This record gives sequence, structure tokens and C-alpha cells, in this order.
Amino acid sequence: MRVLLFFNELSCVIESDESRIDACMVDFVELIRIARKKRRDTALVTPSPLKDMELGDGYHVRQWINKAENRDRWRLLQSARNMSPVSSALRESASGEVEYSHQGRSAEALGGAHLTDSLAVSLATDSSWRTPWVVVDRTQAIEDVDGSLDLEKGTVEVRHAATPTELRHHEEWLACSGLSGITTGRQLWDAGADFFPNLRFLGRTKNDLEQLEGHRLRAVRDRLLELERATAEWRPESTHQPAWKSNVTPESSSRKSRCEFQDANGITRTFDMHARFTPGAGRVHFRLVPEERVLEIAYIGSKL
Repeated sequence: MRVLLFFNELSCVIESDESRIDACMVDFVELIRIARKKRRDTALVTPSPLKDMELGDGYHVRQWINKAENRDRWRLLQSARNMSPVSSALRESASGEVEYSHQGRSAEALGGAHLTDSLAVSLATDSSWRTPWVVVDRTQAIEDVDGSLDLEKGTVEVRHAATPTELRHHEEWLACSGLSGITTGRQLWDAGADFFPNLRFLGRTKNDLEQLEGHRLRAVRDRLLELERATAEWRPESTHQPAWKSNVTPESSSRKSRCEFQDANGITRTFDMHARFTPGAGRVHFRLVPEERVLEIAYIGSKL
């Protein structure tokens, strides 16, 4: 369920000078930071160890690191790279049965991103990389009806970003990537911090989630995703509550006493705000914590 970002080695342009590459790296690191803020399980896949990568003519990452202003940026990149699969992930993704190229050059990372339905990320060293989709040539072995193999050539589009601007085109994918693979409530509970970083679940909701299955599980999964998106966009200093993506209302005053639960600190609070899900009269009860810009969830199940 991990979100993979495949670093496009073709964007490392030898002709670029250090100052231009440094500026591109600022955008690149910000892109990684935003992606990891939205999905904590985001991992950066590179074709070689980060420090060994050549960003330009004789200019390697290890030299970029030595500049004081890049120390914190390096830590962020390193933490993202440390989460990624082994360096052979690129080679394993692009098997010998399919090859990818871009403008006549082998495109290993772009191919890996396409094969795994992931995101390719680049340095914006050229205007051609400032695009949310990159067209790549693909050659693959296809079995004919008689059992023989033939080569099929064509083009495919690869999800891509070089700056935060392009990443915005893929926000929905970033939020949903891997979510469809969750088939049990226990899996949803275990992955909650990764998929829903702006939602906080009280411990008691673990049992609520584990009771879900089938259509109700999918409905809750979709509703939580909507709540996550709304909370991520929320600016408490400007609006009292988020711009909800579905019908969210408070309980009537006569029913609020049914919505009291103890929070993580043992304090009894009212969680009367709720979103609905079907089949049946399903409810997700929560409260807003504006000082933390968090939505705290206390109950998931049938109408109280």
C-alpha cells in the first residue's frame, strides 16, 4: 500500500549549472515534503544511492548536501529514500518483457512508475518536465494466438510531477493510492495514519472498524477519505468548519447526550457532528479540534 515516487534519472541534465540545479532541487524537495504530508507512507525510489547521484556535470548530491541551506532538505530526502524498497526495485519493476524509452533514451524510472501505477518525479531542469503526464514509448512482448511472441510498440502516459504545481493534478490519486486494496476493517485501522493523517481515531473505533465488511466497509472507507480531504483543506482561522464533501450535520440538542465519549485523555466530550454512510443508517461521529486542525473520530457504526 506504500506510495512510490520513482525518480526520473533523465531529468538530471549534465549541461545545467549548479545554481539552476539548486533551484530545481528546492522545488523537488518541496514536492516530496507535500507528498509525504498527504501520505506518510510515501517513499522515494532512486536508481542508485542518493549521495552517488549526479545532478549535473560533476555535481553530485553529496556536494549539494554540503551547502548549509540544504541540510534540512537532505534529511527529508533521506528519510523518504530510507522508506523505499531496495535499489533493485526499478529493475524488478521493468522486467525484460517490456521496455520504456523517452525521446530515444531508456526510461527505467518512468517505466517503473507506469508498471506499478505510481508517480514519476523529476527535476524541473527543462520545461518539458513541467507537466503532470509524460508520454513514453513502450515496447512489450505480446503472445499471438499460435503461442509465438511478437513485439508491440506504442506510447503510454505516465503520471508525473516536477514541482508542487504538477502534484496538485494528482492529489486524488495520492490520497486513494492503495486504498482499494484494503478489504478488512483491521487493515483500515492499521493503515489509518498513512491514509488519513488529518483524522485522529479514538482507540474504541478499532473495534468499530473491525466489525465492518463488504459494502459497509467500502462506504466507510470512502466517507473517511472525504473527511480527510475536507480537513486537509480546512483553514480554522478563516472558517468555523471544513467545506464538507458529503452531508455532515450535528445531532439535535435532544440527542447530544448519546454522542458523549471519553477522548484519549479520559475527558468526556461530545462528538455530535456526524457523516452518514449506507447501507442502513450508518454514522461516523466526530468533533473538530481547530487548534490542531484535526478531526477526532469517536464512533463508526449504526445510528446511535
